[in-house]
Amino acid sequence: MMHPQQIVTVDEIEQAFSFIVKCLRAKYKSDSVPITDDYYWIILEENERCNVYSEPTSLGIGQFSEDLYFFRRALADKALLDTYLLTKLLPILQNYVDRPFGVEESK
Repeated sequence: MMHPQQIVTVDEIEQAFSFIVKCLRAKYKSDSVPITDDYYWIILEENERCNVYSEPTSLGIGQFSEDLYFFRRALADKALLDTYLLTKLLPILQNYVDRPFGVEESK
């Protein structure tokens, strides 16, 4: 049986995304946000991502510019709007998690 804390509602996800969008607009004072890097590490094998008891052996490289290309294609072609869209959106969002999200960067 799944523990109640391991369940997330669609409303909670929607609230979180709304909050993230609000924070990005406030931080960058724009409707667009920069992605300063292009490449990132990724664990390729799904079964290794949540196995915290052994070190992953399937490291690969992802590319933000490629993710953006396929992300925009998925937005344009509603038939692609499924979990595939998330596989391209998650690295983009992770890029902002890796930065001081919600904190004004010093200039």
